[in-house]
Amino acid sequence: MPEVASTAISRLSYNPARHELHVRFRESGDYVYFNVPPEEYDALIEAPSKGSFVNQRIKTHYRCQRRGAPRRRIWIDA
Repeated sequence: MPEVASTAISRLSYNPARHELHVRFRESGDYVYFNVPPEEYDALIEAPSKGSFVNQRIKTHYRCQRRGAPRRRIWIDA
């Protein structure tokens, strides 16, 4: 998965043969979104805010599934 410049998302990848969008969120881990057209992935890559794009145009329109274990937060007291 290539890294992206985003405060919410650390990595994105797309499988054009299966129309699957793979997203690694910094806080919640890995998800795959199904039946995402290639045009949506292209628009996501060009979007100034990847997190906003996913929230507005991906999460609300495509079925998804979490991959792997959820990410854990570790709190360190200074």
